Amino acid sequence: MAKCAFLTNLHSVKIQRTFPPWLISGDANLLICAQSEIYKTVISIYSNEEDSPLPQADEVLLCTPYTTLDMVQTFWKRVFHSEEGKIFCLVNADLLDYDVSDRAEHSLERHMAMADSNGKKYRLVVICSSENEYKSRMVAALDKYHRPAIYPNVDSIRKYLLNKFQVKTECIETPACVADFD
Repeated sequence: MAKCAFLTNLHSVKIQRTFPPWLISGDANLLICAQSEIYKTVISIYSNEEDSPLPQADEVLLCTPYTTLDMVQTFWKRVFHSEEGKIFCLVNADLLDYDVSDRAEHSLERHMAMADSNGKKYRLVVICSSENEYKSRMVAALDKYHRPAIYPNVDSIRKYLLNKFQVKTECIETPACVADFD
């Protein structure tokens, strides 16, 4: 019974993240960095506080050339209709197909205008690689929201991740990785 109560409460935890002070709520913050720094940049956005959880699946969309418009539009809906407190990152937006990027950008502009008229302070970060920035429709469209590059502190990121990936000894559940050995 205690395990059932634990599982019920697992999904009812409300995430309340601190938005980095160099980003602006209510804007589509555009960050451009080297491809090799993208994932460090993403983690540094979420690791402002040691006790904040790792990024959740609904908070991050990792784009590829095969990312569809439906995937991006679903992500926009999460950004603009989700509970406040979360930070949303569209990662590798420069890899989107031109047509997908163009239509996604128009959709983003509509969502942003609606959020502005309703006073909603969404927290969105679009991250692109500097290697593809001049080929990207999304980068060109969001240039007015460009923020200065950050230089992630690798030691801080390492400490944050080590803390998150530790198995707590007081955990009463059996991890899924042990199921085959029981």
